Amino acid sequence: MKSKLSFSESLGAQFTLLNATMLNSRILWSIRWRWVANAGFFLLILLARSADILLDYESIWLTLIVLAVSNLIYQAIYIFKKNYSLMGELSFISVHMLVDVLILTWLIHLTGGVENPLYFFYIFHVIISSIIFPKNLPYLFTTFVFLLFNVLVWAEFYHFIAHNCLYEAQFHQNPYLNILSVAVFTTTVFLTTHICTSFMKLFRKSQREVKQLNRLLMEKESEKSSFYRYTSHELKAPVVSIKTSIDVVLASAGNGLPDRARHLLKRASARAEQMLGMLKELLELSWEQSKGKNEAAGYVDVKELLKQVVEMERPVAENKHMRFETDSDDELPLILADKNSLQKLFGNVVGNAVRYNREGGTIHIRTEKKEKGLAVIIQDEGIGIAGDDLKKIFDPFYRSAEAKEYAESGSGLGLSLVRQIVDNLGGWIEVDSAPGRGSTFSIFLPAEAAS
Repeated sequence: MKSKLSFSESLGAQFTLLNATMLNSRILWSIRWRWVANAGFFLLILLARSADILLDYESIWLTLIVLAVSNLIYQAIYIFKKNYSLMGELSFISVHMLVDVLILTWLIHLTGGVENPLYFFYIFHVIISSIIFPKNLPYLFTTFVFLLFNVLVWAEFYHFIAHNCLYEAQFHQNPYLNILSVAVFTTTVFLTTHICTSFMKLFRKSQREVKQLNRLLMEKESEKSSFYRYTSHELKAPVVSIKTSIDVVLASAGNGLPDRARHLLKRASARAEQMLGMLKELLELSWEQSKGKNEAAGYVDVKELLKQVVEMERPVAENKHMRFETDSDDELPLILADKNSLQKLFGNVVGNAVRYNREGGTIHIRTEKKEKGLAVIIQDEGIGIAGDDLKKIFDPFYRSAEAKEYAESGSGLGLSLVRQIVDNLGGWIEVDSAPGRGSTFSIFLPAEAAS
């Protein structure tokens, strides 16, 4: 049985791509431009008066005051209204636009009627209505504008209301000129509505398709993460059991076994250890993919964290006669992040710098303060990465042929985990490398002010 949509959900489905926040920002934009229009019209009337054009200036000034006061009311509502909804914003902007075209019609009447080309200002409102409103509502608004203009033109022509002449030729009394003006105006506003609504239909359709594809992609990504977690968890227990059994046999009866059997058991134990490491990284990657930004976050001192990572990697580096060179700017900002995730991030990059560096090489680590965060640059002097491989190093399970030859062990998941953590934090990572001249990993992490 299908559940009925609430009124707000039904309204949201009709007004695709619109939400209360977006409409609220458009209202603010409209209020600002109304002040510009008011000031511009005021200057035009001053020029008309200096040119001795005979108009009802008192009524014009009064209308401009009404327009300014209404805009002040709009602005006051915008400033003091804290809570707003899609329905509320739609109602607000609809009234807003209707009042605008009524005031515009009255100003056109006061400044020459059909003789004044100001009536093409209606087009701005027609375009806005075509962008905001769905289906046939823009045509309804355009019809309302069309009727307003026609009532004005023919009411002045038949003397139902007074006409304020701009020209002595009395153009408004010529029925053919009136018909021509109305025809051109009608064609322009309805054609504009058709073009804008057609474009918006295509745009909304493409956006719906993009949203649907994105939703499917997120579902598949969630399924993949769930599969990773499930398989990692289920495979871990039997692999641990296999490794434990092999290690027990080696410990208890290894010396009595033939050399080839003992060698094979040790190799099997090492492979099981490698597989456990891969399962651990796969599980970590799946959890990072399912985490939101700054989940379980606290403020982390990256400089201090890097010191801990370097000390963890130092024994391995010293065995290969490598050394670390570290440099850091003063007063680095704190990073709002999960400390464990940051430790995995830098542990993987620094660990790779040690693993793939040359014998006796140097690992350079520099931390720099940036405008909206900090950057960590980790450089080694190792085997480097070829251009074709650079495009794939962040793909899960990918290891280049040179990496496999240089270091047999490795899951190909470390850099995937690094990229996922950086993405979760809203940062970016870049790699500069070439075969034989080492690799430089530049990681930018945004900072939020500590409270």
